[in-house]
Amino acid sequence: MSWGLAVLAGLATFLIMVLIATDVVLRFAGSGVPGTLEIVTYYLMLVVAFLSISRVEQRDGMISVDALYDNLGRAGRRWMLVFATAVSTVVYAAIAYASLQEALKQFASGAYAITLYYVLSIWPAYFIVPLAFAVATATAALRVVLLIMLPRVPNEVRADMGLPQSETGNKVAAGDPA
Repeated sequence: MSWGLAVLAGLATFLIMVLIATDVVLRFAGSGVPGTLEIVTYYLMLVVAFLSISRVEQRDGMISVDALYDNLGRAGRRWMLVFATAVSTVVYAAIAYASLQEALKQFASGAYAITLYYVLSIWPAYFIVPLAFAVATATAALRVVLLIMLPRVPNEVRADMGLPQSETGNKVAAGDPA
């Protein structure tokens, strides 16, 4: 699911480029694409900014400071990863919950933006953030479970989830203490 959301974020980036370029070209002809600013601002930028968070979490691509981490042994690094990922899971869940509450308020009020040419319902866009963080929560929780079970996790899964690789080269490192 995180891969699919990241693909949607990439498509939204492409759509922003096409929409803005089309709007600029059409403005030279005297018109433009109605509501370009609002569509990009309320919908597409949210998709770009948030939908790829779970993929970054899955691939262990978040910014990290390794000053203490590098000085720990293998087991210490593993449990540091478990702790940090568990904290991330809780934070993602809190953001998902809080943003869902806001999305439900916007849904109830029927939030909209007035463009030059039409009224654009924007309440659906408020559900992008809780969706993104709910998937990031599930991804981080899965990483915690996999980190705890690390010796029994195949290298293919380790690679896909950004986990430390087995030094044995086997598909499942049965004796790997990492």
